[in-house]
Amino acid sequence: MNEIIPAVLEDSYEAVSNALAALSGEHLQPLTVQIDVCDGQFVRHRTWPLNPGDRTRFAQIVKGEEGMPCWQDFNFQVDLMLQDPELHISSWLAAGASAVVIHLESRHDWAAVMDAAGQAVELGLAIDLDPPWERVHAALARADFIQIMGIQRLGGQGEDLDERVYDVVKKIRTEFPDATIQIDGGVRLDNARTLFDAGVDRLVVGSAIVHADSPRQALKDFQKI
Repeated sequence: MNEIIPAVLEDSYEAVSNALAALSGEHLQPLTVQIDVCDGQFVRHRTWPLNPGDRTRFAQIVKGEEGMPCWQDFNFQVDLMLQDPELHISSWLAAGASAVVIHLESRHDWAAVMDAAGQAVELGLAIDLDPPWERVHAALARADFIQIMGIQRLGGQGEDLDERVYDVVKKIRTEFPDATIQIDGGVRLDNARTLFDAGVDRLVVGSAIVHADSPRQALKDFQKI
């Protein structure tokens, strides 16, 4: 089934909370939202909760002393755009994440990633537009879904979709016909239907929803597709 996943990429807890509040409301089922986590090393900038001053608040969430903002309305998928993601997975699972995304090009120990994720959480493998395919084959033996990055510069929002993404989708559909494919980056209303028709299952949408004048209405517009 096709799915729209709003993506929240913000520098502070307050900004994350506001973005989620703008999307919260009555949904037929809990909405999956992707939280983008950047460390300033794997990608150029740093986002919540990895900025100075974020640790105390996030530690309270991890310990269960408080929940993620609007946690009743959402399933949280966390895109770990950082080095050594295996060191962060357990904290995000404790914070309530139901899925984590690891980038193939990041520095990581894949065996440690699998151990940290266990079997109770969806594990996604993110690849760029020209990945080392032999590594993709090996990693997909455990990954539950594959995320193709639709833009060249990771960790940004508002960029145009790179048309090479369609060739990558075609290759994955040919070599991994049962794979669940999601696209992250460059997704807009004018290309969403084309991406679904190309064989994509999920669209991760950042600025076109979260930074719209009415995020709820923008989400509904995407869901109509």
